[in-house]
Amino acid sequence: MQKKRKPSWWLVNGLFIGMITALFLAQRMVLTTTVRTASQIGIVVFGYWLIWRWVTANAIALEQEEEREQQELVEHKQREAEQAQFERQNLNPQQIHYLKMLKAKRR
Repeated sequence: MQKKRKPSWWLVNGLFIGMITALFLAQRMVLTTTVRTASQIGIVVFGYWLIWRWVTANAIALEQEEEREQQELVEHKQREAEQAQFERQNLNPQQIHYLKMLKAKRR
């Protein structure tokens, strides 16, 4: 069984903040227009490259996170369906709890 990994979102957020800061500093520096434009393009390209590297490094964790979300959604829909089935039978909460426990023991 694979270890459940989580993507390190703080790193992407840090990259984004770093890119914005570098672009701001490049804008504030006294440079010629050509050098300023080239530096800004370089910052954006480098930033996107770093984010691409992060995505490739965290691909498995991102897939696992998506699978967990899908599984939670399916389980939630199953609980809602069971609850609706019990409600159609006009059962009180104790009877619903008993039926759920009985169903859990069968598994």
